[in-house]
Amino acid sequence: VWGLADLVLALGSEGQVLDVGPPATVLDRSGPTLQAAGIWLPDGMPRRGHAAKGGPKPRGPASPRGEMPPSTGLPRSSGLAVGEPVLALRDAWFGYDRVEPVLHGATLEVGRGEVVALVGPNGSGKSTLLRLASGLDHPSTGSVTVGSDRVGYVFQELNLLAGLTARENVSLRLELDGRPFREARAEADRALQSVGLAPLADRFPDALSGGEQQRVAIARALVGRRRVLLADEPTGALDSITGETVMR
Repeated sequence: VWGLADLVLALGSEGQVLDVGPPATVLDRSGPTLQAAGIWLPDGMPRRGHAAKGGPKPRGPASPRGEMPPSTGLPRSSGLAVGEPVLALRDAWFGYDRVEPVLHGATLEVGRGEVVALVGPNGSGKSTLLRLASGLDHPSTGSVTVGSDRVGYVFQELNLLAGLTARENVSLRLELDGRPFREARAEADRALQSVGLAPLADRFPDALSGGEQQRVAIARALVGRRRVLLADEPTGALDSITGETVMR
C-alpha cells in the first residue's frame, strides 16, 4: 500500500492525525512515532528527507492530540489534481453520541488521479474517516466535501447480497442507476474479469471463498465510472500476489 500511494495519512490509536504527506517524507519524518503507534512500516522503500519537487513541503513534527495545522494549504501530493479536489476534509471531528471522539481534526485534500493510503492501528478511526468521506456519516464538527456523487465503496464487511450471484451483486448498482439490463450485466462481467472472477460470475456468495467474495465487492465498487473509490481493507482476505494485482 505504501509503495502504491501518492499520499499517506497516518492516524494514532485515539484518532489523532500523526502525519500526512508523501510516503517517503512521512517515513523519514515520523517513522519512529508511527512504529511506536503500532503502524506497519515497509522495508526497502526509498526514503528522502524532503518532499519531491512540486509536492508538499514538510509540515513539521507530528501534531499532538486534538491539534491540527490551519486548514489553508491542505496537503496534496504530486500536482495530479486539476481544478477542484475530488475529496476534501477540513478539521473533521467525529464521535458517537457523547463518547470521546474517535477522529480528531482530520485535514486532507485529494486530487484527481491520486492514491491515498490511510494507515493506523485498530480503533484509530480509519473506517470512520472513510464513512465520513463517503457521506454515510457526517462530521461532528469540520467539513467534508466530495466533488462527485459517483463514489465507489469497498466495505470491510463486504455487504454482498446472499440471494444474488456475483454478477448480479455487481450489476445491481448499475441497474438501480437506470442502466439497461444487458448493458449492466456486460459491464459487471468486465469488472469481474478485471479481478479474475469471470469463471465464477454465476456463483452465489456462500459458494465463494472469503478472498473471492472480497474481489466481488471490489468489482462492484469499480463499475459505473466512479470518480472516487474508497476501500476499507480491500485486500485483507487476499494473498499477497492477488492483493497487489488487484490494487494495481
